[in-house]
Amino acid sequence: MADDVLESLRTATQLSLADLRDLQALASSSPRYGSSEDEQLAYNLWKEELERFTVTLADRQVAQDLQTALRTGQTLEQREQRSARLAATAHPYRRKTPDSASTSAVPSTVPLASTSGALGHAQRLVSSTPYCISCADEVNGDAAKATCGHLFCRPCLVRLFRLATRDESLFPPSCCKTPIPSTLAMPLLDVEDGKAYRRAVQEYSTPRRLYCSNGKCAVWLGALPASKQDVACGKCGRVTCSACKAPAHDAKVACADDLDGDAALKLAAQVNGVRCPKCHRVVERNGGCPHVTDLQIPAPG
Repeated sequence: MADDVLESLRTATQLSLADLRDLQALASSSPRYGSSEDEQLAYNLWKEELERFTVTLADRQVAQDLQTALRTGQTLEQREQRSARLAATAHPYRRKTPDSASTSAVPSTVPLASTSGALGHAQRLVSSTPYCISCADEVNGDAAKATCGHLFCRPCLVRLFRLATRDESLFPPSCCKTPIPSTLAMPLLDVEDGKAYRRAVQEYSTPRRLYCSNGKCAVWLGALPASKQDVACGKCGRVTCSACKAPAHDAKVACADDLDGDAALKLAAQVNGVRCPKCHRVVERNGGCPHVTDLQIPAPG
């Protein structure tokens, strides 16, 4: 990890600690902003996490200094002098720590975020070290470069393509609103994920689709046929009517493929209704013989 990345992480951590101290001071000094026991517990846990992360960064710096000294022959004193020179020309917010600066010197745009969020923010702010745009971890030569120029580590790229396979709103997998070439991810996907992605490409590129009428299955059955057909699902075996997209039915059941008049007759039969031979209205028969007499009742004048 580069020196400027470590310094950025330390700065982000110190700023987060300063924000946390301000929140705790505000909660304890003003009854209006008093916090509950749950909030105090959350503050304490967050403080412990930041302090542990600070120790981790210090250990990482020591290990990196020792490694550099062994590789270049520099002493630790020379490394410290070099770090001081870098700090003098660093980002302006690095030159003051929260202990030496007032609260107003802390930029309001720095969020009280998690460790991973601080990492991503710091790296994007000042570091030229290659990092994954998704998880913000450093990447090596195996990283995939999207069309927009951002890098993805292998696990994040695979995860993105898996999610896009299951959720059409995420398809096609993109970065900066630019589709990511599938050639970057296909060699990384296993056999099942590769088949699922290719099937998703076919499904999502089909404008008129037919799905299994079994709600527990709902598998894509292909493009909607031009004419009415009964299509069997290869997964659950349910047969679906392509016209009304309901389970396959016999000719007596009303269907979206029927003409309006035919559909009306079938619906009438389903509700035990009959049609008047004179005015052609459908009425429900709830008793008596099936003969219909049209009583021409004049409308009120």
